[in-house]
Amino acid sequence: MTSKYIIYNYYLHRYSGGKEERASAEKCVEIIERLMPDDQKENGLKIISTKKKGGEQEISKHGNRLEQHFRKMACLLVEANKTKTITIDYKNHEEEHNPFIHVLFDFNSEHCLIAIERKESVMKVEKAVELLKLTFNTMLRDNGWQFECEQPKIPMNFWEILIIIRNRFEDRLKKVSLVFDNDKSKNSKKTKAEEEKKLKFVDELISHFGKGGFFLECADDKQMEAYKDDIIYFSTLCAENDYQLVAEFSKFGALYHTDFFPAIMPLGNDALEEFLGRRAETNMSGYKIEKWFNNIYVSFFQQEIVYEDEQRRGRMDKI
Repeated sequence: MTSKYIIYNYYLHRYSGGKEERASAEKCVEIIERLMPDDQKENGLKIISTKKKGGEQEISKHGNRLEQHFRKMACLLVEANKTKTITIDYKNHEEEHNPFIHVLFDFNSEHCLIAIERKESVMKVEKAVELLKLTFNTMLRDNGWQFECEQPKIPMNFWEILIIIRNRFEDRLKKVSLVFDNDKSKNSKKTKAEEEKKLKFVDELISHFGKGGFFLECADDKQMEAYKDDIIYFSTLCAENDYQLVAEFSKFGALYHTDFFPAIMPLGNDALEEFLGRRAETNMSGYKIEKWFNNIYVSFFQQEIVYEDEQRRGRMDKI
């Protein structure tokens, strides 16, 4: 089995005299790694979240446990504060329920990566990022540094993204369809021009795909490849008319139209268990999770550098 992880690059910065100063990568990983608990599994970080209640900020703690920390990597288990309803003697009772997600840290100064398990039923990734930022910034308050993390953004057309998702996750594209509910003005009175634009958009879709052809179903990879031009046309037309397009995969799930490759990578449970159990200590080839982090860096960050270089060369050619 594999799990999906959302990738972030972390850094430390502060402002002095109105100017931003970023800590070196070496200093950044040294500081963040030092904040990790000393007693593995016994203690965790003081992870907190805040929410408004009665006009005041209420602070709540999130249980967590440092599951592993060695070879410049760490795995933190972060709980969600939930409750669930159980029935005893025909009566419903609320009880504490704390499912968790894995948060992986790479303290290699060339990488500075965090990988957050995507498990929406437990906790949204955005919420986990918010918890980490609030927690680290609270711990760093005295030395003036602020913790920040961001996702890499690699410009890419939608068709290329679908191909990479299919190959990387060994998945199958099932359907590409239009999402009419994305019309943000549906609850307000539309102007005549807006109505005409929508009708023109629908007419163009019907003329290309036929009546009712607002989705493409793929039985296999061969059919997906056959639909290449249609999917490119579909995504371009929807983007131009402010409509959303969604691609549905068998394992990956739904992917909404985007012009950037999503910073997401699969990780096999065997690789995670190998790291947590330190099972590769006698293996000269190292841990699978180390190779995984290296692959992430090459896939997302070196590609981003290459793209920027190509853009720079393109501008120079015009001079």
